[in-house]
Amino acid sequence: VQGPSVQIGAGLGSSIAKFFKLSVEDRRLAIIAGIAGTLSAIFRSPIGAALFSVEVLYRRDIETEALVPAIIASMISYITSSYIVGYRGFFPKIYVDIKNIFAPDSMVMFLLLSLISAALAQFYIYVFTAIRRYFRILEIKKLSKHRWIKPVIGASIVGLIGVFIPIALGGGAIYAAKIIEASINGEDVETDILGLGLLSSLIILIVFKIFTTAFSVGSGGSGGLFAPSLFIGAILGYLYGLGIASKFSPLPPYVYAYIGMASFFGAATKTPIASSFMIAEMSGSYPLLIPALITSLIANEIVKNKSLYEAQIVRRVKPELTSLPMLLEVVKKQNELPMLKVRDVVNEEYATAYIDDRVSYVINVMAKTKQKIIPVIDREGFVRGAIDSTSLRKALESSIDMPLSFLELANPPLLSLDQPLTLAIEEMIRRGFDYAIVIDEEGKYVGVLLAEDIAITLAHYAAKRIGSEQYEEME
Repeated sequence: VQGPSVQIGAGLGSSIAKFFKLSVEDRRLAIIAGIAGTLSAIFRSPIGAALFSVEVLYRRDIETEALVPAIIASMISYITSSYIVGYRGFFPKIYVDIKNIFAPDSMVMFLLLSLISAALAQFYIYVFTAIRRYFRILEIKKLSKHRWIKPVIGASIVGLIGVFIPIALGGGAIYAAKIIEASINGEDVETDILGLGLLSSLIILIVFKIFTTAFSVGSGGSGGLFAPSLFIGAILGYLYGLGIASKFSPLPPYVYAYIGMASFFGAATKTPIASSFMIAEMSGSYPLLIPALITSLIANEIVKNKSLYEAQIVRRVKPELTSLPMLLEVVKKQNELPMLKVRDVVNEEYATAYIDDRVSYVINVMAKTKQKIIPVIDREGFVRGAIDSTSLRKALESSIDMPLSFLELANPPLLSLDQPLTLAIEEMIRRGFDYAIVIDEEGKYVGVLLAEDIAITLAHYAAKRIGSEQYEEME
């Protein structure tokens, strides 16, 4: 429920912005505030929710301008929801002796947990990305006219897994809370999968939870990644605390369940600061903030720029992108310009590269054509990504003889020829790209849409309009 709730909050912020006819930048702030408000109400974490809403947009940056609106919305939502449904949190509160938290043995165990969390987060991201890519290729090549079959396939696989492991279904956050509460009370944790023991059952549960999440969300089904990621992190931390850490550290397993949530979720979603504050608030134990920050930041650095969220860009909007909101306002203010479509601006003469070409080929093409980006397609003409300045820097870190299929390509927006130019610009702004790839009805590559070409086209239309008005005045 957390994923759709975040979408509802963002949608509510967007609707309010449209109703009051706010600018593009103010609409962005409203959306971020909506996300913060919904998360704060659900998880009882006003500070963590506000930080998450400004941190989740980027993999290596924070939307600082939105921090104050996010905090205000989060606090109001927290107070209002608490008055209506009560102040009981989603997860049980704990008390931990600060001396045990900062004991040398505990700190060593926290460091080891950060390494394990990073490894599992990388596996999680790889599985989710691979399954999502498979369903996209399947949709383009075989299900273009029957797209409804795609989520049906994903749901069928998830249902089959659920027959044998019902616990792997759903968000899982409630079950994680029950495990932590049972551990606090010294009760036995009821997890028996296929007659196996507790530790083996928890390992199997983590693996299949990753696959059920990947198949349900990756196939286009309704759901989110927020709660499942917290669930996986909690189970990982509890398993680690039960099997390893509690033997060398004075801390009980449920403490590591909370720290596991922070480190795994922070690394997988690139929100280490927000996840640490959320865990401290949800557990009611603020001394956990320091080890949560240490483990999540280390795990985040190990995972590097990989993330579960596809639309999450590396850093804040590049300088050349700052003109896009201005262009959008210009387009909307003119009566004729909103009729423009992507086909009116697309550049079909851009040089491309095949997915099996090597890095050296791309370097030569960029040197000859002076292009800033190189669209990457397969032999059938379907788009596989793009090489831009960011992905080129990563490519140069590896061998220039390496095929492009081994690289982490940029994932720009894919636009259709008949898409209105206003919607195209909004999508480019939302995704943080100053370019987009244009495809035809079959999903095959057509050309590139550049912000500078949009500006030139708008200037051309504006000049024509001014000229016609002057001609009419002369007559």
